[in-house]
Amino acid sequence: MKKSIRVLITLVLLMLIAPTVSAGSMNNFQKTQSYIAGQYHDVASNAWYVSGVSSAYELGLMKGNSATVFNPDGNLTVAESLAIACRLHSIYSGNGDNFVQDSPWYQVYVDYAVANGIMSAGQLNPKNAITREQFAYIMCGALPSSELRKINTVNSLPDVLKNSTYGGFVYRLYEAGILTGNDQYGTFNPTSNIRRSEVATIITRLAIESQRKTLSLEKATSSGTTLSAKEIAQKCSSAVFYIESYAVNGAPFASGSGFFISKDGLAVTNAHVFANVYNAMIQTSDGQTYEDVKLVALDEANDVALLRVSGNSFPYLTVDSSFKPTQGDTVYAIGSPHGWDNTLSEGIISNPGRLLDGINYIQTSAPTAPGSSGGALINEYGNVIGITSAGIEGSGNINLSIPISQITHLDASATTQLLYFDETVYPDFTDAIDFGAMSGVKLLNSWRTVLGYKLEYDMMDYYDAFGESAGTRYGVSLAYFEELLEGRGFKLTASDSNSKTFETDDEYVCYELDYTNRIITIWAERQFSFYKEIPSLPDLGRTLKIGESTPTMIDGSITYQYYWTSYYDYSTFYSALDAYFDLIERCGFQCTYSLAGDSPSYVFEGNGWSVVFLCLNNRSIFVDAKPV
Repeated sequence: MKKSIRVLITLVLLMLIAPTVSAGSMNNFQKTQSYIAGQYHDVASNAWYVSGVSSAYELGLMKGNSATVFNPDGNLTVAESLAIACRLHSIYSGNGDNFVQDSPWYQVYVDYAVANGIMSAGQLNPKNAITREQFAYIMCGALPSSELRKINTVNSLPDVLKNSTYGGFVYRLYEAGILTGNDQYGTFNPTSNIRRSEVATIITRLAIESQRKTLSLEKATSSGTTLSAKEIAQKCSSAVFYIESYAVNGAPFASGSGFFISKDGLAVTNAHVFANVYNAMIQTSDGQTYEDVKLVALDEANDVALLRVSGNSFPYLTVDSSFKPTQGDTVYAIGSPHGWDNTLSEGIISNPGRLLDGINYIQTSAPTAPGSSGGALINEYGNVIGITSAGIEGSGNINLSIPISQITHLDASATTQLLYFDETVYPDFTDAIDFGAMSGVKLLNSWRTVLGYKLEYDMMDYYDAFGESAGTRYGVSLAYFEELLEGRGFKLTASDSNSKTFETDDEYVCYELDYTNRIITIWAERQFSFYKEIPSLPDLGRTLKIGESTPTMIDGSITYQYYWTSYYDYSTFYSALDAYFDLIERCGFQCTYSLAGDSPSYVFEGNGWSVVFLCLNNRSIFVDAKPV
């Protein structure tokens, strides 16, 4: 009896001290870190996806692109999707996130995914952007089918066939309440790229069963009376408007089109119409102009945006996001090609699902041109089914529109104005923001330097506009320039009243303000290295890419020798050398002596050193430095 009691006590103790985590259980998904509100500056507290982002982060399933940037509108690659699926599978199995990355970084996830049936070997290229249907396929393999319990009955989706390559996986996730679609019909847009904001929400539903959604999808139908071109014009033209945009400096920037989808001023356009735009004015078909125009929501990846125009009782178009276009359907485009507002064109749908650069387009023969972007593509029932986006120049008559269903995930209740800078960078750079493209300010001069560019912009190219003075716009342009640089990872490393320097490990951007000559000078250069022996002097060999030199020590001086004829011709070398001299002057050296001729020489002094550059026989250059 006593032995039985001891056994019972032992079993009870073992139960008390046994780990709470068990293999193959949804209970293994536990909070491992805390999400702090505002830790990602691009995730607003009222964003529809904020709960998904916070939960995915706390469960250790997904992080931002950096400590402060989540990039909710960014797309995922196959490799990044596999990493998430592997974490889901491993955590569920009780093994946690124990992956050790090697080279390439994603190989460990590919191997795990293939070994555990998440993906078949060689099926998807890890480097490619993943489509929405491919993401559904990978996520279905992340958990056992028994954990994807059916809570919905889904007989059909508007744009996914059950017997298509990935259709079965898409339907399984709808039936499990993990996918819900973009509208009341469950439209999925299977071949378009998936956004990081959507991914965070989806994987949260995979890990937390209580987050899954019950659905009651409406059946998508097309009905109504077909209208003639004249009737389309009468019914729809007044809802489409002309857009004139203005850059930060107050100058006219570009033109485009848009259309109302509600009487209280909610409107649609392309995201690219508002790229680098600070103000906008619209003109409606009756000649009225409105200057209180706000960009309130956008999806950069799919090139759609919502606007708010101050006013009421606007004519508006009926959105038919359930309309399934087919080849040969009659369509009409209304917009402002080349600024010619309220232009109507007719055509047919050439291809209802043209996938280009990760975006799913409706290809039509209804002519469009620059300025048509953001206009309305209308079916023969008078409903808007797309947003005219582009025409292929020189193609004959190939025109592209974004399906209107792409706006359904945007927050139609948003009222806060957004600024959208497309963050164009200088050629050959990764993160150095192009000041001219961002601000609209005129470029006066530009030079290639040995490491990048020196550019001069017109400080006077600012204008009073929309109630803001030229001076205010000048200050705003510099402030936004700094903000964009910091968003790309630059840190402020030097500052005075007339200049600021920002740096990453790889790039360097400096702006200098010359109020005497009214010039803004931008230096955009790649980072350079200094001599180990002379920490304040940029290494000539590495900077000009003519090799490295072992220093020779003679009587307290340090001498380096380089042979440059294998890398440059005569004139190109001396141009590069001049650029190098500009660089070392910016590092605190000044030229105190120069001698022209077949063997020119130069003396620079600064930072406690005297440096002689001696060119011999048009084939070598000596650098001799001595402390002073």
